[in-house]
Amino acid sequence: MGLRVDPESELAGSPQVCLADIHLATLPSSLDSNLGFRPNFELNMSENSELNEAGGDERVDLSDLEEGEAPCTNVAVVLRESQQMVEEGNASPRQEVHPPEGRALPYHHTTRHFTTFYKVRDWSLVITQLVLVIGDSNLSRIPRHKYPLVQIDSFLGAQIHHLKEILGKLDPCLTTQKVVLAVGLNDCLRNNQLGTMTKQFQLLLSCAKTVFPRAEIVVPVIQFSPQLQSKHRILMGKLNQALEESCKTLKGIAEDQFRVNQDLIHWTSETANKILHSWMSQLN
Repeated sequence: MGLRVDPESELAGSPQVCLADIHLATLPSSLDSNLGFRPNFELNMSENSELNEAGGDERVDLSDLEEGEAPCTNVAVVLRESQQMVEEGNASPRQEVHPPEGRALPYHHTTRHFTTFYKVRDWSLVITQLVLVIGDSNLSRIPRHKYPLVQIDSFLGAQIHHLKEILGKLDPCLTTQKVVLAVGLNDCLRNNQLGTMTKQFQLLLSCAKTVFPRAEIVVPVIQFSPQLQSKHRILMGKLNQALEESCKTLKGIAEDQFRVNQDLIHWTSETANKILHSWMSQLN
């Protein structure tokens, strides 16, 4: 069954963007005249402190964190000065900002939200960056990274309808440029019906387009271990096919590079790092 995203509708009210202070060095890009960045993620990475494909010796390995542990909460934020320039109409289309000499760009972390029995009630989201990656617990496996314009939020145990409810709590945001909805694995593992999942994805995509009317909305295909039960693999394959026919998707990494932990569900930290790099490359 295919998916259909409702056309963009007129928004009422003023958008609200939550901001926090951060050093100018974290914004090595220029403002476009249309209220946002057009980031080149590879160029935004520090030349003097390059992040290798495996995450490097300095990375934080989150693969051993279990459900219910405290999340990392230090994520990158949008500059208050930049937002003021956007609001006042004084943003320059070519405002180059460089880090102080000899200082490398900082690492950024995934925000890992607590698991809870009351997911719809307890979970919430604060938009801080121009690129939003939101999804289930596999995102918490991503090591710290050097994409300063990318915000990653991991909700443990999240299913498709949970992301729709989380986004539904937000006011419209006109500055977000790209949104990645990495979800669906838990739905398939729970043996949810394909028709139900495709309808839920349609509602999620429609909600995301309403909240982020100027953003490109994409959904990564679900990568899974060939050792999973056959019924789960078949269901994930059918859901991937429905998504590819109905919305813009992000491809996974090569099968010979894809690794999961002993639970056959969660990515290894190295795999998560490769997947993030692959997604960023495709978003460019």
